[in-house]
Amino acid sequence: MFHAPKTWREETIATALASRALLDYRGSLVTLDMIAELKDAADLDGERKSVITAAVRFDWSHFPDGGNFSRTHFAESAIFVGSTWSGDATFADCSFDQEARFTFCVFDSFVDFRRAAFNEMTVFSEARFGVTFPTLVAGSQAITWFGQARFLGKTYFTGVFFAGAADFPDCVFNEETRLGGLVVGGSFFSLSHATVRGNMHVTASAPMVWLDHITVDSGARLYLDLRRAEVSLQHAQLNEDVYLSYWSGEHGTTAMLSDLCVVERLGGSRVADSVHPRLLAVRGTSLARLVLRDVDLWACRFTGARNLSSLTMVGRRLLPRIRGRLRVADEVGWQRSLGRSSGGWADSYNESAMETRLKATTAADSATADMRAELRGIRSALPEPRAQDVQIIYRTLRTLLEGSGDKPGADDFYYGEMEVRRTAPRHEPLTSGWTQHALVWLYYGLSGYGLRASRAFGWFFILLLLGTFGLHVTTTVAPHSTTAATAVAIPGSPRANGTDTGAPALFPDALLSAFQLSTLPLSRTEPLLRYSRPGELVRLCLVVIGPALLTLALIAIRARIRR
Repeated sequence: MFHAPKTWREETIATALASRALLDYRGSLVTLDMIAELKDAADLDGERKSVITAAVRFDWSHFPDGGNFSRTHFAESAIFVGSTWSGDATFADCSFDQEARFTFCVFDSFVDFRRAAFNEMTVFSEARFGVTFPTLVAGSQAITWFGQARFLGKTYFTGVFFAGAADFPDCVFNEETRLGGLVVGGSFFSLSHATVRGNMHVTASAPMVWLDHITVDSGARLYLDLRRAEVSLQHAQLNEDVYLSYWSGEHGTTAMLSDLCVVERLGGSRVADSVHPRLLAVRGTSLARLVLRDVDLWACRFTGARNLSSLTMVGRRLLPRIRGRLRVADEVGWQRSLGRSSGGWADSYNESAMETRLKATTAADSATADMRAELRGIRSALPEPRAQDVQIIYRTLRTLLEGSGDKPGADDFYYGEMEVRRTAPRHEPLTSGWTQHALVWLYYGLSGYGLRASRAFGWFFILLLLGTFGLHVTTTVAPHSTTAATAVAIPGSPRANGTDTGAPALFPDALLSAFQLSTLPLSRTEPLLRYSRPGELVRLCLVVIGPALLTLALIAIRARIRR
């Protein structure tokens, strides 16, 4: 139709619209004037949209200046398979009553489908968006907008490449939806404020995935297989199961795997250092329906989450192990708010780099104002927790892991809970009175809350040495002992005069007695020494403290063996 005279094209369009015949633009060079002719020939509906009553086909057509189909109502099928767009493609406020197919399309510039209504099956498989824009620090500047779009039929975005940001905020997905094999080279992929009413499968690689305020209705399930993505899941309404897991890149097409390789190699600081999806925040979200599999929780803030005790974690639990124990980001944020050291956290994970990536996405100008407000910085999106918040998080996670049989992980979270109680500042105390606080410090110093055997053994040996010295100074040898029997009576000495009260205890005898009293306080063996009143005090300390330290050491050894 491109080479035909303008009057002939207008007559053909009018006839096709009147008879609902096929408007065939396949293989044509479609200009902006031709699109304007099509819209001008159509009648307007109640929403003042141009109603295209005939089926249209733009298969393998080329749009040299892009195309503006905004406020167009396609009453019949609209097929754009294999079409290429050199300029901006605008379908804002469009309605598709029948099938809409954009398979293998190539969009070189900005793409706008905001507020579009897809009433039947929608297919964008193997499409490529924004491919001519260069890759920048914050991703390509080309943005694909689907904000507030309604997908009422089955929807397929499989094997799609987004050179820029992929923005789907406030969308409605009514039936089965497959966003499979998505590769996002831009700064983020957003499903913020979206509503999922049918089963949705998302398989994607993106620097940042926004799921804030997403709603999953009853009867619908959401499967998220992500790779190298930092995920925000705040204030979500999860009325049905949501599965968040790691996507290894398997079962992808050759083109998709090639795009994935290019993005990950050239992405620079936008690409996360872990291939596993990294959950950032779950504030305001009920976790009873959330299932995590092989998810990186290194930087996850659990503060403000609801039903944390019902969270399901399977597979690998990727949490930072700093100074010999697992930690959560909430504790690190709390410590930093008090001006304390992060314990090596800054070397393990660069929080400032994450904040830079979050701020960089503001350039994308998301379709919803709420999301733009959340992108102003990680401090506003992730508030600093209080000591009580951190303690509750550790206690809940400990109970959760104990129920799943993970005793070593539960022990680490118990240690974290006790550390928060011990180090809480005076303005937010977690212990009632100085007595309980002193007991917590004593428990920490003696055995690391029953989890550090080296401390208990160290204090036991110190007790043994001090007890040996004390017995050596304050006791004498018992008359019936071997040492007393073999002692030689010196003329003029108390022993020779019959007034002997026992020879001074030798150091080996004192050491043996101290060890016996510390390990076998109820032994019925005859004592080697005769105790004076100070000696009785030393003996009492050995009998009480020694077995207690050994018990704490054995408990810690048992906890270590279970790891």
